[in-house]
Amino acid sequence: LKTETESRTAIKANDSTIEAFVKRAETKARFSYDTYQNVTKDCKDINTELRSQVNTINAENWTQAKSFVDRLRREIKAAAS
Repeated sequence: LKTETESRTAIKANDSTIEAFVKRAETKARFSYDTYQNVTKDCKDINTELRSQVNTINAENWTQAKSFVDRLRREIKAAAS
């Protein structure tokens, strides 16, 4: 299992994703390719973290988190195209 510090580091790594969505909402601009790559990497990192926590997170919460990440990936793909 990951330590609390490692989990917090994974969450902080995804702050750039949140900032990208805030910027997009404020400017109504499409994502750049760099932002697309960053968000895609963050989604991959979140999925890796979810897989590592599959035995510690209840099934409903795990499924909701996985669905959220999948929707996020589709959103960024559509916005970048």
